[in-house]
Amino acid sequence: MTDSLDVRDTQSIYETLPVPALVLDSHSKIISHNRAFTAMVGEQAVADLQGKNAKIMADHPLRSLLESTDTVSWQTPKGEELQLRVQCVALENTESAGELRLYFNERELLDLKVLNHQLDEKLQQNILTDAHTGLLNQRGTVLALEPQVARSRRYNRPLAVVALAVAGSVSGRELMLAVGHLLKDQLRWADLIGVTDKQQFVIALPETDEQSALQLVDKITQLLKELSNDEFNGEPLVAAFGISDWQKNDNATSLIERALQEITVNGKSESTATSAL
Repeated sequence: MTDSLDVRDTQSIYETLPVPALVLDSHSKIISHNRAFTAMVGEQAVADLQGKNAKIMADHPLRSLLESTDTVSWQTPKGEELQLRVQCVALENTESAGELRLYFNERELLDLKVLNHQLDEKLQQNILTDAHTGLLNQRGTVLALEPQVARSRRYNRPLAVVALAVAGSVSGRELMLAVGHLLKDQLRWADLIGVTDKQQFVIALPETDEQSALQLVDKITQLLKELSNDEFNGEPLVAAFGISDWQKNDNATSLIERALQEITVNGKSESTATSAL
């Protein structure tokens, strides 16, 4: 793998590079090496290195390192087995164009990749909002709902959760944004609204029993019909609702899951409704 680099840039960063490196001239003669290279191969191995041709090393102990331009295995003086990826960088703006050769430890690169993945997962776990709608995501909804569940448990007060799935021929992102705005406009300040990982809406309604939640469902159904006509040129939407009300053994997760389970594609029951709008 070959890139290009101005030789002036090389002079400023070469010695401090944490990556083992060599500088070759245009005839492949070794001009210098940095401290990281010395640490990798040992003082004795680099003692007579300067001025040698990297392509003609005969029985030199560094022959495999110097002749390879792809990947190479190497054992350090301490006995550590390394799998190295060699990167060659062309040096420009010099009378005798040369090459900077870098030796990357594949094990370290893999470890960095794993670490970056772990950090990304941890970051995702700490994000509480849905990227598309700006509403609470599933984790954020659960965290926000838990205090409401604790309040219902302590004071034996009603609490309902409405789950809503909406589908249509319009784009998913556009539909989610429109429905999200509609729901936010209709809910009270104490109500919670979020989006699951499967892009279903979850509405938590403190001080609300199942019958009152059903009335809200009827109202939302009518508003979705108006949304279909006003925003999507009458394109049909299909809405499915599910309702759960707080029970003594509920936590936030179980309350949400019960409402989601009540959503059906077809049919109608006491706590579930599906309608084409």
